[in-house]
Amino acid sequence: MEHSIEALKNNGCDIIVSVGGGSVIDSSKMIRHYYDINIPNIAIPTTLSASEFSHIAGYTLDSEKNGVRDKRITPNVIILDPEAALETPQRLWRSTGIRALDHAIETIISNSDSEIATVMAMKAVEKLFNHLGGSESKDRMECFLAAWY
Repeated sequence: MEHSIEALKNNGCDIIVSVGGGSVIDSSKMIRHYYDINIPNIAIPTTLSASEFSHIAGYTLDSEKNGVRDKRITPNVIILDPEAALETPQRLWRSTGIRALDHAIETIISNSDSEIATVMAMKAVEKLFNHLGGSESKDRMECFLAAWY
């Protein structure tokens, strides 16, 4: 992260574009947190981590897991481009999809006070069951939407 912050400073960068999975997107959020909270961040996910929608960034330092919670680090723009995810290995895609499924099921069985959250989680489960095994662009988009729900 220190090298990325140095590169931002030395090159006069005025925007961060993060393309990748949860670790990449969390790294961009941490860079904003420690460098300049006002620098815009565009996230283009390639997995179903849903890190792009979160105000939390996790990182590991000296084998210890840490994190930052700050609503200001959530990316300003999120581009769900299924074409960007076509090269993501199926094993990684599916494992992050199982995590999205876990989140949806947890919402359903938690007896949430929010009927909207429950309905969206049920739709996410449906989309993941129908599209997680697919490898076409439309399948990737449906899975992105499910992770967002």
